[in-house]
Amino acid sequence: MAFGLKFKQRFVQTLSLFVLNSNFRGAEVYGFCLPVMHCNACPLSWTLCPISKISELLQFHESLVSMEWLVIGAMLAACVVVGRFFCGWICPAGFIQDLLYKIPSPKVRIPDSLQWMKYGFLVITVMLVAYFWGKEVSLFFCSFCPTATIESVIPAMIFLPEYVIGAAGYWRFLVLAIVLVLAIANHRNFCKIMCPIGAFVAITNKFSLFSLKLNAGKCIHCHKCDKNCPMTVPVENCATTGKKISRDLECIECLTCESVCPTTAITNNSHIVKK
Repeated sequence: MAFGLKFKQRFVQTLSLFVLNSNFRGAEVYGFCLPVMHCNACPLSWTLCPISKISELLQFHESLVSMEWLVIGAMLAACVVVGRFFCGWICPAGFIQDLLYKIPSPKVRIPDSLQWMKYGFLVITVMLVAYFWGKEVSLFFCSFCPTATIESVIPAMIFLPEYVIGAAGYWRFLVLAIVLVLAIANHRNFCKIMCPIGAFVAITNKFSLFSLKLNAGKCIHCHKCDKNCPMTVPVENCATTGKKISRDLECIECLTCESVCPTTAITNNSHIVKK
């Protein structure tokens, strides 16, 4: 029995969600990062959050030649191989948004210009705040990160009676509510306008070995690829420009465009992830 790309994606996302959160014995978090939005303060987490690691290195002004930066370098090296594939197939935050978007509701489009906001979140609320003021201030990204709220704050409130969130902490629940509501109306709104990890690894799309391309000779200009892309990548334009779809900074290589193409005009160069 052959399984379609969408089934494969959901299977990998579900498996990844379990594996990343399977530290039931409370063992020490491993010292490596995956390029996904996953809080290492979660009691079940196995890996470090890239934002936590980057901000720590900046807060303590670690030299760029420090061995500590190898953790981030290794993560970027993985992205040079597969681009933002982790965003589309592994990231728990992306998986949750995919499921929420399935809820029937009026759907809205976010202006493409807002996609640049995530770079502001990366530079300002992660890098500059950590470097000049540290990670304990309210402007630091983790203080209002919706993923951290779900994976670490809420479990702490439930299982640790002594945990006190504080008056300022309720700000994070407002951010979480906004992100979740928007995720129902707009596909992957958090990935588009807020995720600093997506912003950090986006440039690797330009160099990744994994590629997704459109055969202009087979394209019938049905626009199904554009309409179904969760990141609103202008896929069909590639038929004119000749550029690879996966070179777009916003492409998360979820392969949705490939799965909906009626003429198999869209293909990837992987021998593992095939339609």
